Amino acid sequence: MNATEQTASAARTSGRVVPPAPLDRPDEFLRAVAALSGESPLVEEMQGYAGRNDNWRVPTSDSSDLFVKQLRGDRQQVAARMSRILAFQEVIAAHPQQEARTVRFHGAEREQSLLVFDHLPESRTASDLLAGDEFTVELAHRIGRVLGEVHQLPKIQVDIEEFIDGKALTAFYALSAEDYANCSGGEVEAWAMLQHDKQLVEALERLRGMSADAPTTATHCDIRLDPYCGARVRMRSARVGRGASRWRTGLCWSRRTGART
Repeated sequence: MNATEQTASAARTSGRVVPPAPLDRPDEFLRAVAALSGESPLVEEMQGYAGRNDNWRVPTSDSSDLFVKQLRGDRQQVAARMSRILAFQEVIAAHPQQEARTVRFHGAEREQSLLVFDHLPESRTASDLLAGDEFTVELAHRIGRVLGEVHQLPKIQVDIEEFIDGKALTAFYALSAEDYANCSGGEVEAWAMLQHDKQLVEALERLRGMSADAPTTATHCDIRLDPYCGARVRMRSARVGRGASRWRTGLCWSRRTGART
């Protein structure tokens, strides 16, 4: 990578860095992070990352960094998301895969909706690589293998029926107020195009009907490039659930194809 490319990469990374979100209960936050990680967090040196949740890089007294996420949103939805994440972490820990690696998970504190992971220093997401014209065919194949290994994991024992049958399908007719608020201008435009594509929506309806007879597997549920990061293609697990894998892949492939057109 030449100097110009390095500067562009640094600019993309810095674009995700934001002032750290204020802590609702600082003392409880410190105790929870320390208890989960076994380290002493240095709050005064925390750094924020952009996202729909509150995300922090939290340095510790032993010079290692943690990545701490606090889920935001409706209490019921946050509880369901937390259950999915913890269920996936339990399954992936018990069934190590060759390609599907995740960042080390230290644990969660449900009352504050906190998740604590290792921080990957200077990591670059697949989105960064694509923007820098470094997203290779081999990397695309590896990401596909990661997704395939997720589909081969044992069934995740968590109730996510409303996630499978609700939002994923209804978004092709109309977005909820929450989804609309979380969309970028480009995403709103892409959804508008898809929602007016009658043939596509009808095809997805048929695919959903076929999925009733398909095996139920673990699925990622939100395939985008930014959850894949690091030199060894590590995957974030915030949106992993279960469902028919071909329905999930069809939904996400159609969405991304439309958004990139």
